Amino acid sequence: MRYLQNSRIKSLAVVALSTLIIVIVMTSGGLGRGATEFTAQAFQSPIETPIPPSPTPPSGPSNEALQALAYVAERYGLPPENLSVANEHRRDYPLLERSFRAVSIYDRGGSGFYRLLVDLASGEIEEDVTKIERAAALAYHR
Repeated sequence: MRYLQNSRIKSLAVVALSTLIIVIVMTSGGLGRGATEFTAQAFQSPIETPIPPSPTPPSGPSNEALQALAYVAERYGLPPENLSVANEHRRDYPLLERSFRAVSIYDRGGSGFYRLLVDLASGEIEEDVTKIERAAALAYHR
């Protein structure tokens, strides 16, 4: 048992002494002439890597979103100036072989949100988003 305790003490002493030597060498500038170049420097790649330009944000709602705004205004008899596009993004359903523009429209007049899908191929507007999602899930599980 005493041997294990002495062994642990010796190991700790070796680690502490090694750490002290490394700290002294690092702070004194290295091991001799030319060793100061060993200090940490930023990596300089020999290959030039161009920085890609940032994508420019869209200037306004897409054509599909504008189509959805007009649809909601007409279908529900809402003034178009009270409607705004809250969110829009592309949704692809490859198993249905259909792609949509999902559009969320907010009525500032108080009637809330409207969620629509605008078919990118036909321009058809689908109000029942759940129906399309269900059809995609069924196609997946066939």
